[in-house]
Amino acid sequence: MTPAMASESKVGGKQNKNRSKHSKQQTPSTSKYPERVLVTLESGTIARITDVLEKFEDRMHLLREAIEREIERRERQQR
Repeated sequence: MTPAMASESKVGGKQNKNRSKHSKQQTPSTSKYPERVLVTLESGTIARITDVLEKFEDRMHLLREAIEREIERRERQQR
């Protein structure tokens, strides 16, 4: 690491521990689901989702299916 690089990685004279070598955008994803989204929900929504899950189904599966259904429905409406 050059002295210039070392000074850039410090914030206020302290080492920035939250800085990673590679940004998430640069690192290729091997996941089937490389895109991420953070969603804020009304109070109680997660509990309602959990209540209607099938045996061995996780919340993410339900959310992904719901999103795909809604996208397809809206795409059909546009035609």
